[in-house]
Amino acid sequence: MKNFLLLIISFMFLLTSCKHENLKTGKTKEESQVLKKVCFIKNFYKKDKNYASVDFINHVKKSELDLTISNLQIIELPDSFCYVNKEMKLEDFEISDSVKIIMQKYSYDLEGNYNFGQSIKLTDLLKAVEKSKQARFLLSPYEIEILNNKIISLKEIYIP
Repeated sequence: MKNFLLLIISFMFLLTSCKHENLKTGKTKEESQVLKKVCFIKNFYKKDKNYASVDFINHVKKSELDLTISNLQIIELPDSFCYVNKEMKLEDFEISDSVKIIMQKYSYDLEGNYNFGQSIKLTDLLKAVEKSKQARFLLSPYEIEILNNKIISLKEIYIP
C-alpha cells in the first residue's frame, strides 16, 4: 500500500510539473478576406505598378431608390434591380500582377456578336483603354475582388 501511495504521489507530481500548452488549431496569422464589390473604373494608370481608380456603386431594387438625391447615376437592369451611384468617390487600388480579367464586350465575332466571358491579360486591357474609341470599357460596371488592397479580379458586367 505504501508503494502504491508513493506511485500515485509521484504520478501527481509529474502531472503538475509538466507544462500544459493548448494546441492552436487555427492559423496564427489572420487570413485576409477577399472583398467583392461592384464599381466603375474611371482610370487606369501606372506609377511603379499598375493602378485603377474605382468608384464603388450599389446594386439595389428600383423600388428602393431615393430619387430626391441630386446627381444620382442610375443604370437600369432588365430585372427589378439597378446599379446606383449616389456620389462619385474615387479610390485607388494597385492591380495585382496576376489579376484575372474577364471581359464581356472586349471583342466580337464576324457576325458582330460579343465574345462574352473572354479572359484577357492586363496589358491588353490597358492598350485597349488607351485608344480613344475603346473608352467604352470605362463606361461599363465591373465586379472586382480586392485582397490586401490589391485588385485580384476584374469582371466586366454586361448591360444590354
